[in-house]
Amino acid sequence: MQAKSLTLTFDQVLETVTQWPSEQQEVLFEVLHHRQIALRRQEIARNVSDATAAFHRGELQPESVADAIAHLHTFLATEP
Repeated sequence: MQAKSLTLTFDQVLETVTQWPSEQQEVLFEVLHHRQIALRRQEIARNVSDATAAFHRGELQPESVADAIAHLHTFLATEP
């Protein structure tokens, strides 16, 4: 037997979930929250791995803490 593909809109999902008992909604929230944490950790790990590889290839140079902080301040000042 082949599984039927089911596509729901965001609004349909919200409508469905709001009909669930609050305990099930809380479980869903916790599952989604933990999955988001895991995905963010994977993203951070990839970024660290990419930056480490770039450093070893000579594409990045070490800088002082003061310079790194200054660059961060400049970056944050230009962010919308």
